[in-house]
Amino acid sequence: MYSQITVARAGKSERIAVVTMNRPDKLNALTKVMEAELRDAMEAVDRDDDVRVVVLTGAGKASAPAWTSTSSKCCHRAISAPLSGCARST
Repeated sequence: MYSQITVARAGKSERIAVVTMNRPDKLNALTKVMEAELRDAMEAVDRDDDVRVVVLTGAGKASAPAWTSTSSKCCHRAISAPLSGCARST
């Protein structure tokens, strides 16, 4: 379904969604394609009432993406919105 990320379920009851940026040869550098895929994946996870935890990671040596300040703003908007059903701690 995606070309630059993977989405898998983990945990005993599969309530953990693991989203992996999958461009290890480029140290998971953010692209417009990856940004769109991250947004789509996070929106899909948000709609799934069974998911309780989302882990965002990267394949290879770079577990976090290499991005510039302008692209990180785009990514931050794409993935920083809280899941609608999550409880918030104060």
